[in-house]
Amino acid sequence: MGAAGVSSSWAMAALLLSCMLVEGSSAEPQLCFPPARPSLNNIDAICVHGADRRANHPHSLPTTGFSYLQRQADAINQMESLYSACCQSYSTQDRALTLSCAEKVWEDVLRIYCVEEFSIKTLQYHCCRENWKAKWNCFNKEAPNPSYLPTV
Repeated sequence: MGAAGVSSSWAMAALLLSCMLVEGSSAEPQLCFPPARPSLNNIDAICVHGADRRANHPHSLPTTGFSYLQRQADAINQMESLYSACCQSYSTQDRALTLSCAEKVWEDVLRIYCVEEFSIKTLQYHCCRENWKAKWNCFNKEAPNPSYLPTV
């Protein structure tokens, strides 16, 4: 297997690990990394199902060799917490303000996530290596659950 094959195998393994349910039963909703960009198509699900997606607890992740999972879980948990604040502050009655707030949260949390990735001697998440707009498009394209609906 060549370097490209090893790289794509590693990427697939990372995607599978990042989508694993880290706590609870397999029927419990989960949010995989990276989360999709908030949009008019998913803002209602972001607000309605937010509490169902918080399944990333530090004590349920492997303690060694998987620190990238912890960084991803931290980013998801921070994003969900801030999404909740957007949804409560503006409510779904003012979808435009809720969406604007959620979009800012999404970009800010992923920007901080990428800064943390580059501060650690590790292979950074590939979207973090992209420039501005390409970075956001990459994260959004990679999102395994763009609808934010609970998965079973």
